[in-house]
Amino acid sequence: MLLNPAIAEAAVFDLPDDKWVQKVVAAVVPRAGVDLSSSGVIQHIKERLAGYKCPKQIFIVDSLPRNAAAKVLRKHLRAAFDGSSGSP
Repeated sequence: MLLNPAIAEAAVFDLPDDKWVQKVVAAVVPRAGVDLSSSGVIQHIKERLAGYKCPKQIFIVDSLPRNAAAKVLRKHLRAAFDGSSGSP
């Protein structure tokens, strides 16, 4: 099972990458009261998926941007983290 009990919700999206043109990354919202690290999330994923399927970077966020229909706004995530060092 891929689920991590410390994660409330997550969204996977792409960002520009110098080497591969685009890379897969994820924004993760921890459950209330949980101290979550990017490296811990990546380790959890790598134990369950092939390395090439793992997001290259994890961003820990308080919430995911959503529209009125409650869909995640990946374009807002891309804009927030494009060229980022790992934090909003």
